[in-house]
Amino acid sequence: PTPITMGAVLDLTGQLSSFGQFCQQGLQLAVDVVNGYGGFTVNGQKYSIKTDIVDGQTNPTTSVAATRTLLQQGVKFLFGPDTDATAFQMLAVLKNSGVLQFAGGAADQTLIGHAGYRTVFGVITPNPAWEGSVVTLLHKLDIPKGTIAILYPNDTAGQAVGPQFRKILAKAGYKASVFLFPGTTTDFRTVVSRAKAVHPVAILDGYSAQWGLPIAQATVQLKAAPAIIGVDQT
Repeated sequence: PTPITMGAVLDLTGQLSSFGQFCQQGLQLAVDVVNGYGGFTVNGQKYSIKTDIVDGQTNPTTSVAATRTLLQQGVKFLFGPDTDATAFQMLAVLKNSGVLQFAGGAADQTLIGHAGYRTVFGVITPNPAWEGSVVTLLHKLDIPKGTIAILYPNDTAGQAVGPQFRKILAKAGYKASVFLFPGTTTDFRTVVSRAKAVHPVAILDGYSAQWGLPIAQATVQLKAAPAIIGVDQT
């Protein structure tokens, strides 16, 4: 088979490295499966896939530079970004490039189908959809109307979810209190203590196991809320 290159800009290091590492494993597994079946055929021509994975380091400047390098190398298929932290910066580089891009972040999917982004495809539920599903979960758990404390790192995603959650929860009769913390935080008891002060009926924790698990543990230890809602792989 003729090899084609699937480029990828993943956050293998930095604050969101847990996402990047999982994405790398998933992408490589998919490629191994396809190649294991002998590749795939288009118009009678058989192809196999090889990967060129670059570390974006959870850093917009690094991710943009990596994206430009892959474009200069002639890559026509790109996976990434894998998180919201570098999403819009990377998409700006790829605008009107004709590269088939498979976006792993959620925020960037608001651009899918718009002018300049006709070749961008999403692989994750857009933010409004999964945020709305939290309300369904609150109802299933019989969580009374009250304050939902949302604990997120102070990055692109964290800054975006606050206003979105407030609108969604308000329509359902809940109130949202957002507590942003530095991505380097290790003392989550302090973060959870701040949230406990608003007497939340539930705590929604950060979107990575790096933060979600210690937040959940601190919530239980401090008896900060009767319910904890984890997001993504937490």
